[in-house]
Amino acid sequence: MLRYFLVGLGVLLIAGVDLTWAQQSPTQGVVWTPPSAVEEAARDLQRMREMGVDAVRTDIVENERLLEAADTLGIQLYQDVPIAHRSARGLDEAFSEASEQLADALRRAEAYESARHFGLLQFSDTSDPAACTYIERLAEQIEEEGPDGSAAYYVTPFVEREQCAETADLVLLDARDSGAPVSRVDRWSEMHETSVGWGALGTWVRPEAPSGFRVPHSSEYQARFFEDRLSAVQAQTADDVQAVFVYRWRDMLNSRTNPFGRAYGLHRGEDERRPAADVVEGFYTGQQTVFAFPPGEAPDRALSWLVLLGWGGIVLMGVVYAREPRVRRTVARYFRAHTFYRESIQEGREVLPGTTAVLLGIAAASIGVVVAAAAHHYQAAYTATLILQAFPDGLQASAASWLEAPIQLGLTAGVIYACAIGGWTLALMGGSRWWTRLSFSQTLMVVVWPRWPLLLATGAALIGATMGSAAGRSVVTVALIGTVGLGMSMTVRSLLDYAAIAEMPRSLAFAIGIVSPLALFVLVALALILQYDLSLALVWHLLTRS
Repeated sequence: MLRYFLVGLGVLLIAGVDLTWAQQSPTQGVVWTPPSAVEEAARDLQRMREMGVDAVRTDIVENERLLEAADTLGIQLYQDVPIAHRSARGLDEAFSEASEQLADALRRAEAYESARHFGLLQFSDTSDPAACTYIERLAEQIEEEGPDGSAAYYVTPFVEREQCAETADLVLLDARDSGAPVSRVDRWSEMHETSVGWGALGTWVRPEAPSGFRVPHSSEYQARFFEDRLSAVQAQTADDVQAVFVYRWRDMLNSRTNPFGRAYGLHRGEDERRPAADVVEGFYTGQQTVFAFPPGEAPDRALSWLVLLGWGGIVLMGVVYAREPRVRRTVARYFRAHTFYRESIQEGREVLPGTTAVLLGIAAASIGVVVAAAAHHYQAAYTATLILQAFPDGLQASAASWLEAPIQLGLTAGVIYACAIGGWTLALMGGSRWWTRLSFSQTLMVVVWPRWPLLLATGAALIGATMGSAAGRSVVTVALIGTVGLGMSMTVRSLLDYAAIAEMPRSLAFAIGIVSPLALFVLVALALILQYDLSLALVWHLLTRS
């Protein structure tokens, strides 16, 4: 008996079969949107099978010819119920629609072995326990109405904050543009018992990018991304990662789920393969796992000069402070003897229009740097995509174009902030005419001098702008939250100083505060949130997720 076993093993080794990888390989999949023509969709499935794909994550498949083709090719279909980008409250509202579509899919699945996996939702707020009831009810529906072997899964961007893992058979993590998907799986395994996989593994291509894997978002960069990540899959076992779905088979540019119009596909158009397709095929078929690509030249950082400008503003303020005795006296009064500071402005003794103008410019630059750093880091993050998906098409396209130009957006934000400060100064100056009348220079000093703390937010944003994606986003998030918090304290300080110097009731001063830059920003943000039903809870959870 031992002799026959050794002979069989030798035959397999001679044939070049990698038993270890075959035993440990997870489900090898790709995300796909079927073409409208059935023949073209069937050709796609055939080409996928030739590349080693054994599973496809796609929309609900209504055409039974595609189900037959998948059965014939031995490809498992992971069908997504079209419920995505929802808050926990939004999931409750979507349950009836999801249940109806799931029931239809389960009825069709009876006759097809390829249709056994059903996605209950994608990229929604499963960090809120209220979402778990939705998943649990649909999972029970699959168990009761589905054919034998049916399984429920969902796609989520959360790991540590995930609350609903035990309600499904499989959880797929969103790993688009992720620098450390393996560590996310490791953390998942420490925290949850439910099986896990990568539901969307990929990075996008900028068609006009020069060649070379050192060039961000070039075709070679995308190919090296898959080489690194799929090598990590090989290093793990099937117990760690149950499935890997490459995002995606073909570019899908004109879609509300892709507001930036980014090209994630292994294919551009119907037949044009990108180098990443060769990498995926090599890994999925076990034929090749090491690839050579031209390195190219890494471009200069897009925010380099803006970073220099931000630090330059801080240095300029230091130079002004060091060279001007009047500035040092006023700063000392502002921080140590605020009553004397107010009296000097009221009496016109220490009104510093030149220094105040410089400080206004630095404050505007600070706002611009924070906005630019945020746009730079968040334009590729799911949070920005989620927010833009709530907007109508015209506004969505305009906002996406601004986010993709962080320097121009930062400069525009700085100019708008300076203009808003100027407008608020005029409103306060007009309001003082019935009390102790203040000049424009006096009022501007009252408004601008409390902006000193913005330099702290600027420093944080400048540090975040020079860091990598994950760490940089965390620092920039702190800078954003700090800017809003500082804005509140600065606005209150300006209004208290204004009421004391103009000798007017504080209630009236705070009424004029409704046209302050911060108040206008909050009003515009609230109007957008209410108009387009944006979930603040989901945005916050995404911003603070690990």
